[in-house]
Amino acid sequence: MPDSTPGGTFTLTNLGMFDIDGFTPLVNPSQAAILGVGRIQRRAVVLDDDRLVGRAMITLSLSFVIGWLTARLLRASWQHVRRLVERPFALMV
Repeated sequence: MPDSTPGGTFTLTNLGMFDIDGFTPLVNPSQAAILGVGRIQRRAVVLDDDRLVGRAMITLSLSFVIGWLTARLLRASWQHVRRLVERPFALMV
């Protein structure tokens, strides 16, 4: 796979199209991290008011090389990534 990502530092991989719920992706040599995306499926979720509802949920798995740069990336970006995954139309703005 390194030949397909020259100069890359981060990879996004998707196995959801194969009905895989979650998995642990391996970081490609010379890269800092990889985000694995599983399939979307309906799951029961308990809301703040204790109601049980069905929601479309996805499993994300982040693997990374330990280091200060990755730690800063996680701290600064993970909540932003979560918001974009929850509201993909925000990418268009």
